[in-house]
Amino acid sequence: MIKTKINLISLPGKYFGIKSNFLEFLFKDYFNFLEYDETASYDKHNSLFIKNIFQGKEWGEQMADKGYKVVVDNLPEIPVPTKFYCLTNKNWFWYRESLLTIQHNYNLYQPTKSYKKLAFMPINRVKHERDELVLALKPFLQDFIYSYQTQSLPGDISKEDNLWQRYFNPDWYDQTYFSLVVETTIKEHGFITEKTFKPIAYKHPFLIFGQQHTLNALKNLGFETYNNLFDESYDTTADIKIKINQIIDNVKNFKQEPYDYLTLEKLEHNHNLFFNKELVIDKIKKEIIEPLIEYATTT
Repeated sequence: MIKTKINLISLPGKYFGIKSNFLEFLFKDYFNFLEYDETASYDKHNSLFIKNIFQGKEWGEQMADKGYKVVVDNLPEIPVPTKFYCLTNKNWFWYRESLLTIQHNYNLYQPTKSYKKLAFMPINRVKHERDELVLALKPFLQDFIYSYQTQSLPGDISKEDNLWQRYFNPDWYDQTYFSLVVETTIKEHGFITEKTFKPIAYKHPFLIFGQQHTLNALKNLGFETYNNLFDESYDTTADIKIKINQIIDNVKNFKQEPYDYLTLEKLEHNHNLFFNKELVIDKIKKEIIEPLIEYATTT
């Protein structure tokens, strides 16, 4: 613990990010979370003014003009250019989703497989490349649990619920053999979202329709992929139409058999690594907290 805590100052009611209740315990030994008061004075050597990438632009400029250090929390977004110190980490969704899932006790899930359907494929926003994928999958969709456009997931909760994007229904995983993950973007940037980490958390094999080399990035983090079930050459493919054809071939050729010993070993390994709380906390401290402290205390 540092001797003097650093003030992290945000606009009232505007900043959440690392101030979220499932993350705050990690930062409170090092930082005081304060809401900005225009009538107050702040120590320039012990204060950081923090905002997210979407709000507070003028406020950030004003604080910088006054000689304060400004931080942009861009942890849950694809990295973008900013003239301020930018909090970003390509593995953030592993760390964030692990702690959030533990908070909701979803980490206690143990599969009870019925294998009623082939695959699980949740998709929210409509995009051109997703239209192409879903159209190519049309002959197989009667054997999918999926959402897209007007198709909703069975047993889902309302999109108005704050938990909606992280809601977990065990039936979606129990009834299917694998997840077909549709990532946020297919453009390569090295940023893996919660969409990929959900099947890892819930002991589900997966195919990924996303950026090139995603599987390789997961392996570099220590996770297993499922080359015993799928032809994973699609991961090296940049051309979207070719990648879709390769994914369709994998769906078409998948053997609908109960998981073998190797698959079960991989599922358990991934689950245990994802939910290794001690490891996750250590990574957050080394990769996010310590560099932020260094920035705050460097003149």
